[in-house]
Amino acid sequence: MADTASWSYENHKKLYEPEKTPNIPVQKKPPQTKVQFFYKMISERMLEDLADRYDFNPRLDGGIKTISYPPASIEASVEPRRKVSPMMSKMKEKMKQNKEVLDKTFSKATELRTNITFNIERNQTLGKIRTIYKSFVNQITKFLAFIGIVNDKSPPIAHKIRERHLELEPLCCMSSCLVRGGCTTVVVFECIYVILTLCACAMKFYDGGRWKFWEAFEPNFNAVVTHRIFLYMLILFDVVTVLMVLVLLRGLIRFDKFLVRRHWKFDFFALGFNVFAFVFFLLGVSSQGPETWTLDNVILIFCFGGQVLLQIWAITVVKSCMDFFVLLSVFIQLADA
Repeated sequence: MADTASWSYENHKKLYEPEKTPNIPVQKKPPQTKVQFFYKMISERMLEDLADRYDFNPRLDGGIKTISYPPASIEASVEPRRKVSPMMSKMKEKMKQNKEVLDKTFSKATELRTNITFNIERNQTLGKIRTIYKSFVNQITKFLAFIGIVNDKSPPIAHKIRERHLELEPLCCMSSCLVRGGCTTVVVFECIYVILTLCACAMKFYDGGRWKFWEAFEPNFNAVVTHRIFLYMLILFDVVTVLMVLVLLRGLIRFDKFLVRRHWKFDFFALGFNVFAFVFFLLGVSSQGPETWTLDNVILIFCFGGQVLLQIWAITVVKSCMDFFVLLSVFIQLADA
């Protein structure tokens, strides 16, 4: 029984009596320095200034300082707000000024972004225009180089040609004329061909007292062969012929074998075109249809047939002239060496 009583008493003490906490020595706070005291005084004053912003209305908030927004019905009974301290007024003014500065900064940034976007788009457009312009200039330069005006493959030898060099021309001549004279004759006949064909095209366009640049297709060989589209092809061929005439003249003046070779290659194309045009146009006019043996059709057939013979002769003459210029360039290179 004693053991049981002692056990229950000990358990009762552990369960119901609070435990004694050990004595912990209380640490004393260090004394405040002058700087800490000064900061504490300033913070207390700032808190007092901030507290001045709040209303004290015992009817609404029960003696608690807080920001009060009374309803409109009792607005007249509310005591007026206390005056804002000068420090808070300055803070408000600075906040307004900072807000204005930020608004101006954001507006400037938006304007700058718009200008940058516009400049990028404009630069892209200008870049495309510049690329198109450069490609166009390159094509013009290539064309001028093709006709021998700029960027010649070989330096000109015209200033090095002497009378003794021209005495060798009969070695490359045909029985009829000298090669340079023959090429000049080719140029003259090609110019006459261009003039006559353009006049015939103008007569066909000026149909019945008015200009007619297009007409409907008809299921007829005569109408198909003599259609306006054939006239446009002929005009395009005349333009190419004029360019080749300029190339040949340039080659004859500069004694340039490359330019003469270009015209010689063109002579084969011109021969094929005129043979095709002569055969089909002759068959078309001879067949039944709206086109007959009028003056303009006769001129075209005469030009096509005559140009076939001229191109056969021009191929041999221009080839002989090219060989003569090659011979001259070889002699001049030997003399320079």
